[in-house]
Amino acid sequence: MTTSGRGRGDEARAGAGAGDEESSDDSSCCHDHWRIALYYAYVELSPSEVQLHLEVQKQICEDLRLKGRIRISTEGVNGVVSGRLNALKKYEKRISIDIQRILSNELQGEGEVDNKKKRFFFSSATNYDDDDDDENENENENGGDDDDETVVGLDIKYCQLRKELPIQEQLFDRLIVKETKTVISLFDQSFGQKQDNDQNGGCGRSSKTSRYRRRRERKREEQTRRMQNNQNNQCTQQCIIQDNDDNSNKNEHNNSNSNSNNNNNNDNNKDTMKLAEGNIPSTPTKLLNLQSLHKVVMEKPLQPARHLSATEWNNKLDEIESSDSALLLDVRNVYEMRVGLFVHPTTPTLLTNTRKYSDLPQLLASNEEIKKREQIFMYCTGGVRCERVSMLVHELYPDKEIYQLRGGIQTYLQTCSEEQKYQEIQQQQQQDSTDRKNENDNNTKSYFEGKNFVFDPRRTDPIHFGKIVGRCLVCDKPHDDYDNGHAPSKNSEARCNQCRMLVLICNDCRLKYRCHGEKEEVEGEDSNDKDSNCDESRNTNCRPLLYCTLDHCSHEGTLPDPELRMSIQNNK
Repeated sequence: MTTSGRGRGDEARAGAGAGDEESSDDSSCCHDHWRIALYYAYVELSPSEVQLHLEVQKQICEDLRLKGRIRISTEGVNGVVSGRLNALKKYEKRISIDIQRILSNELQGEGEVDNKKKRFFFSSATNYDDDDDDENENENENGGDDDDETVVGLDIKYCQLRKELPIQEQLFDRLIVKETKTVISLFDQSFGQKQDNDQNGGCGRSSKTSRYRRRRERKREEQTRRMQNNQNNQCTQQCIIQDNDDNSNKNEHNNSNSNSNNNNNNDNNKDTMKLAEGNIPSTPTKLLNLQSLHKVVMEKPLQPARHLSATEWNNKLDEIESSDSALLLDVRNVYEMRVGLFVHPTTPTLLTNTRKYSDLPQLLASNEEIKKREQIFMYCTGGVRCERVSMLVHELYPDKEIYQLRGGIQTYLQTCSEEQKYQEIQQQQQQDSTDRKNENDNNTKSYFEGKNFVFDPRRTDPIHFGKIVGRCLVCDKPHDDYDNGHAPSKNSEARCNQCRMLVLICNDCRLKYRCHGEKEEVEGEDSNDKDSNCDESRNTNCRPLLYCTLDHCSHEGTLPDPELRMSIQNNK
């Protein structure tokens, strides 16, 4: 090992706060000592308690030398941190104890026995009876009784590092702990800003960022209205033209009854306008009242849909016989769906293909596939986004059965992977038991294909089962690596030159295009000259710029284009 490589490894180890020694010769063993901890907890906090917990989070992370991103709001905590596994275990315990302490102090101050349970709305680690023992490490740490200790728990996932990348390239390089309006942002942030201004009598502080967001939101609304009006006008014109053609044909064949035909034509013209008006609702001509929807979904206490474990998820999907009765709903963004998604033999998957999360409410309210299904199975990366989205879907469609995957794709893949490892051990010990083998095969199947996109320095989680679902934008060959073999921390990913969205392009095709941030030197000019970048208007040998739809950007002025993905397998 070189001296420089060892220095970087020592720096990474110091960043995680673990002092125990390890052998750097076994890279696999080194990777197994590190994790990315992904967690959230919905727990009601007062503004003063938020500030108190902010300082506690900073202090604990500094003590354990952990780094990452942590969001704290009056409705809960959402975080992702990196470090050694033993340090992260200590972090989980101390954070749980601190939240418990905050709630216990409130309990003691008001003397309400059930106050704590009312304020703690959800954590999948403690929401069900079969998980009550997951947080036993916290018992008697803060002087509370056993029942109090089981109320608070973090929905935490300890995610493995990718073995093909260096450890230090997959760890966060800084700690960001900040106060936010919500645990997740389902609606545009202008709603929160507007609410603050209303509460302050219209005198809320306005920053450049907030003003930019408001301008962007107004521009997006204008573009949406313009597109919808164009669609409605086209629909109306087509209906009128078609009706006029029909009327002219009738007149040609019924010359003897011209008077009656004229009267019929007048009636038909009236019916045509009614038909045109009737066709308009097939497209989202009327914008949702997002302000009132925001109040119902984001400002009320959390009331999520029923959570299903990985086994319950599979069993429930397997019970479905018709593809017209249920729907798998992917509530992630388009660049996440392109590298991995759920595929089930009898249940289609609706890919919303949103570029930003605030596009989701309007899309869900107008999608016909959702309207005609009775059961909705929704999923996201770690489960936190489904908590509020399930409330949104229930508000839009109160008569539907709504389920969400507990712990998201991450927990699902970890469960399937662990069960498959157990199966391999059982097969080695009982190779002659074919019945046992078939039983395990049925219990360990994974309906998720591809990779799980994550928002940390790894880009994708290492747990997957071999299948590549992504496609190169240029040649359409299987490809699912946005970074083309580089570590995501190197910032060498392929992005659109205009909207900067991640783009899948294989290694061979990437040599033929220039992605965002890439510079191409002009032959014969000084590489240090700031004007030496290749100009297509002057040099025909320049590589063309890459956009999210190859030759142009479709981000501005377009609505998400949902896709219904059906399994290529025959229904079982």
